[in-house]
Amino acid sequence: MFKKTLFSFVVSMIFVSSAFAAVAESKIAVFDLRVIVVESTPGKSIQKELKKKFDLPIKELEAQQAKVQQLQSSFEKQGMMLSAEAKQDKELEFKRELRNLQEGSQIFQQKYNAEQEKLLAPLFTLLGTIISDYAKAQSYTVVFDLSANSGIRYVDEKINITKSLIDEVNKKWKK
Repeated sequence: MFKKTLFSFVVSMIFVSSAFAAVAESKIAVFDLRVIVVESTPGKSIQKELKKKFDLPIKELEAQQAKVQQLQSSFEKQGMMLSAEAKQDKELEFKRELRNLQEGSQIFQQKYNAEQEKLLAPLFTLLGTIISDYAKAQSYTVVFDLSANSGIRYVDEKINITKSLIDEVNKKWKK
């Protein structure tokens, strides 16, 4: 019985020590995709293109929002002085404009997201290749994206490869 227990203990210790050795040999890196999109040359270009394409619709939505706020303010100020019929008309107008604003905002957001996704796709494809090549070249075992809700709360800056990835993306973009 004692020999079996001792044998089990020795085997367990071998497995545990080999697991610790594997972890000790692991090389981990992190990057922040959001920073790459904001600071890389292609990311800046994409942001400019989105701004150019959607600047007018944004201004139109802002004007529509100002109109809704003005209607609400006017209704609140005049509400007590209006007849029941006039009050109902103002309320219907406010609700109609608010509904139009909400629908317009939703349609805008869908179009913006679709265009952003379309423009970012080539960058993400290139970035995937760059990350794989960089990780292999630097012998990283695991590379985490900090922007992907990974739950990582602290990272030593020595393992953050975001800047190196930005440099690689800038070099390889549209070559």
